[in-house]
Amino acid sequence: MNLSTLSNHKHILIAAVMAGVLIAALVSFASGGKQHNLTCSFGPSYNPSYQPSFAPSYQPSYAPSYAPNAQPSYQPSYAPSPVCQPSYGPSYAPTTKPGKPRKVKKLKSVPLFEYDNKKNTEHIYTIYRNDKGYQKAGYTSGGCVAQILDRPLKDALPFNHYQNPKTHDSIYTVDRNDQAMASKGYRFAREEGAIYTKKRVGTKKLYEYANAKTGDHRYTVKRDDKKMKKGGFTYSKSAGFAKKAPKSCAKK
Repeated sequence: MNLSTLSNHKHILIAAVMAGVLIAALVSFASGGKQHNLTCSFGPSYNPSYQPSFAPSYQPSYAPSYAPNAQPSYQPSYAPSPVCQPSYGPSYAPTTKPGKPRKVKKLKSVPLFEYDNKKNTEHIYTIYRNDKGYQKAGYTSGGCVAQILDRPLKDALPFNHYQNPKTHDSIYTVDRNDQAMASKGYRFAREEGAIYTKKRVGTKKLYEYANAKTGDHRYTVKRDDKKMKKGGFTYSKSAGFAKKAPKSCAKK
């Protein structure tokens, strides 16, 4: 027997031993029953009801300082000024001095002058004395008949002069109504100062007399119906209130 033959026998023997061991293991497995529960020796067995034996002891030490629907707890440390005020001023001073306040012209009492034209039987009354001018037009000065104001006041209205170009008559009134006067043939001439519509201290009624034949009118603070009647005038009405004529206002 040679060496190659011995090597083959050796391998056959090893294979047979291994086969025997395998068969014995299968027999042993089969003899233990049809069902076997294999358990692993490693790791803990699974238990679905397992609960951890510890509870986390960590609790957050802060609470949120806001709430979704709450008002913000932040308050600004300043209050905005509603109106901006500049902290600077002009670096210059005006060199011009303010003007003096305008003086208001004081209300004055002025004489009411009378001028008479004997040719056309007309009497004119004005606060503007002009003896020479009226004399050239055929008028003579009758002095002054009263004192009135130089301009209107709260309770002193303009003394309106209306003139009739046909009869040369003049009417004076505080009731200005151009349309009504035009229907009677009178036109507005101008304002002759102002007279009070109510009695004031030191004032008297300014009487109006009318001549029915000539249409002429006269005005005076001295009521004398008998004297006026001699000239054809009768008392008509009170035109307002005025002061007595000053003594210095004499006929010239």
